[in-house]
Amino acid sequence: MSQFSLMLRDAWRSAFLYKTNIEIHLTGWHRTINITLGSSMYLQPILAFVIVLCATTTFAAEYCMVPVAGSEPTLRVEVEQPYRIATRPRVLPGYAGLVVNAFNRHELYEFDGNNLKRIESDFPHVWGGAFEQGIRISPKHDAYGLGSRPRVVFYIPHGASSWRPIEETKGYYNAFFDQGSGELYVRQTSAGAAIRISGGVMYKDAKLPVFNEDPTKSIRTIPEANGVMALTGPHRSTPAESSSVWFRVFGGMWKRIEIDLPEGQRIFSNLRDARIQISNGLVRVFPNNSAFEPLIFRISPQGLTFAGSAPRGDWHYHPSSETWIGWSGQLVQPVLPKAFSLGPNQTTAQVILDLQPPYDISGTKIFYRPDVPILAGDMPALVRSEEGIAIFDGANFEDIEPLRYDIIGNFPFIRTLGPLHLIQSENGIFLLDVDLSVTRINRFPTENPWRHQVTIYYVDAWQTYVVNDRRSGKVYVSPDMLEFAEVNSAERITGFVGVLNEPASVLAVGESLLFAITDRCEI
Repeated sequence: MSQFSLMLRDAWRSAFLYKTNIEIHLTGWHRTINITLGSSMYLQPILAFVIVLCATTTFAAEYCMVPVAGSEPTLRVEVEQPYRIATRPRVLPGYAGLVVNAFNRHELYEFDGNNLKRIESDFPHVWGGAFEQGIRISPKHDAYGLGSRPRVVFYIPHGASSWRPIEETKGYYNAFFDQGSGELYVRQTSAGAAIRISGGVMYKDAKLPVFNEDPTKSIRTIPEANGVMALTGPHRSTPAESSSVWFRVFGGMWKRIEIDLPEGQRIFSNLRDARIQISNGLVRVFPNNSAFEPLIFRISPQGLTFAGSAPRGDWHYHPSSETWIGWSGQLVQPVLPKAFSLGPNQTTAQVILDLQPPYDISGTKIFYRPDVPILAGDMPALVRSEEGIAIFDGANFEDIEPLRYDIIGNFPFIRTLGPLHLIQSENGIFLLDVDLSVTRINRFPTENPWRHQVTIYYVDAWQTYVVNDRRSGKVYVSPDMLEFAEVNSAERITGFVGVLNEPASVLAVGESLLFAITDRCEI
């Protein structure tokens, strides 16, 4: 947001706070305003009105909607459904812009703030899920690409502008990535030994565990635990339980961890994107696949020992209380999901008594909708219950009146967006304060802002919220979610694709092509 708009906003707010003479000299991008008013209580509303009018006009004028060159539809299905021109936005090494997938063309494009340009290089590409699932970025910001057409591993150093193939990996059988060390392991054949690649250079020194003829299939360096964890098992295209878990202390030998799981529980299939938390001498591993149980280990000088497991399900970590909170169970009757907590020193999950999940009834079936929104800062964890949102302060769970569904709506979407905690539902948009008070935004420009019909982005570079009502096709901007201004557009906007950080812009879908919402407008 420009300094002019910030000054106007601050002046508007201060108009109701000060009772002395007010003298304002605002010089900005579009105009200069000089206002001097006395302390009369009758003149204060006039000042407020003038400032609001000027601030809204000026703020709206800062943003515009411009067509994106190169985003015209080329397929009949894109004419009918323009959103297919740009899907699944990502920021990738080697590209300053936003990389998107033209879904029906099987092509990738880069959005640079003004244009949509086709990516002509061999990598990245969409084949074999390489764009969505085949890119591994190391802690040092270099990256590997698991190519499919051609089937070769690609590498890009940090700061480079293009990916290069590692020719020795042509026709590779499979590969697995160590997120902790940033190294990639590649097998050229199903029975071959894994080759370690570090910094784009291949090393044939990898010594990985094998158990009952099952090779290592996943690995993760855990610096806080002073070692490396590995899983063994057959290579499969679908997730399957591992046959064993191993750990090697830095500089030591691999040791298999004896794990005695209750009947029906399984060792997770992969360490990729697993959330690993280390505290109080415990290593707790929550896999990215909720079909497998989290496992808990105790740190010892010799490595790790098995300490327990938690029920499979949807788990969330609350940093300020160092507590994991999760729902476990089927989402369709007759099995009722249960809520659990796992405190900082606990190795066994505790059932949260008297906490029932919210549900919907469709025909003769009941569908449960458990959720655990975690907000930024020191906010308590929020747990969706049958009647409303329960809060967890690190010790106790408690239902509070302002977060009942009859107030905030039956389908609330709760998140931290920019500096604000927002609740979005069919009942409206609400601000959730640190004292857990709830304020409805009465001036929000759309009615019944369901999540699937109204999209809200926050653009950090502008310190501004951008809102799209897909039903009307209108776009609004707001500095604080209290005042809103419409951005003029030549077409209805039916959705947002993503945010480009530099130059700051929002890629949006129009009725015939794509548009960029930008602050780089002609005056």
